[in-house]
Amino acid sequence: MGKARSKQLSLPALLGILVLGGVLAVLLFPILRGDATAREFERWRSSPAPALQLSSSDQSQEPAADVELTPGRIAVLVQRRYVSVIDEPRAQIALIEELVESLRRRYPDDWVRLTQQVLVTAFPARSEELFALAESLYRYSEAVAGRRDLLGRMTRSERRGLLWQIRTEYFGERAVQIRAVERPLERLENTLVELAGEPGLAPEEKLRRYRESIVEVLGDPASPELAHHRLGFAQGFMDTIQRELRAMSPEDRSRLMQRVRGQLGMDAAALARWATLDRQRDQRWARGEIYTGRRAEIIASYSGAEREARLAALRQELFGDEAAILAREEAGGFFRYGDQRKRPRRFGRE
Repeated sequence: MGKARSKQLSLPALLGILVLGGVLAVLLFPILRGDATAREFERWRSSPAPALQLSSSDQSQEPAADVELTPGRIAVLVQRRYVSVIDEPRAQIALIEELVESLRRRYPDDWVRLTQQVLVTAFPARSEELFALAESLYRYSEAVAGRRDLLGRMTRSERRGLLWQIRTEYFGERAVQIRAVERPLERLENTLVELAGEPGLAPEEKLRRYRESIVEVLGDPASPELAHHRLGFAQGFMDTIQRELRAMSPEDRSRLMQRVRGQLGMDAAALARWATLDRQRDQRWARGEIYTGRRAEIIASYSGAEREARLAALRQELFGDEAAILAREEAGGFFRYGDQRKRPRRFGRE
């Protein structure tokens, strides 16, 4: 693929990148599997995956309207979009955000590996640096999420100080660049933290306030300019109402999550896709509850090779193609469907 060229950003492009990158600090990298995702970053950083093999349809200038957006096609698209500005730190952040959002939505179980492969394919000379940035951004978002209760109790000045400390820990000198990208959107960041600190406020009122903040800071979330952020808006908000979502019936929870997505800019087609994904996730977690119980019985009754064979058969029976992923997670000490009191399911994300 073509060699990167450095050129001056136009004002519209710069503003677009500021918007894309600014939301990142608050909304980027929803957490799918906690430490399992961090281990995936470590795995592919130490043993990089090869570049993707691009097909002719991946590389076509004008693909058919119904062409599948494969990882190869995504690599071609991001390379064309960012090749002229890839030296710009803000453009790099925007690239990672757009890439991860696209891959997570389409390949929720394998997005870390594919992120690396797309970067190797699109920007081979910079892939190591960009993948390290993606990992740092993920770990930064984890650190911020883990301190959300503390942030909610702080003054605005204290909150900015702690966030700066976390940025410096994960980004070093690049923290100044991250801070410059985030500055225009601190109001939105503050709104999310404040809403998380008001458990007695009804979800509908929280949603109203959050949408008002988005409109004030960025404009209408349904606008084309914010298309890449609608998922982040919705998931960032749903993180603040997990307690309420957990207390609802599946039907009421589904309706509320769809209302959130619709109010934050998703169209009817997107809402239909999310409704299907919500049902699939509910079914997966129902199987997870069955798996947890039967797994405990097998561990209590068998040992050695017999135990491992029965566990493998159980995973295959309940999860099919995902059985191998589950086995790798458990070998690393992570149990996706373990004790819900220690690691409750995050609705809207998994």
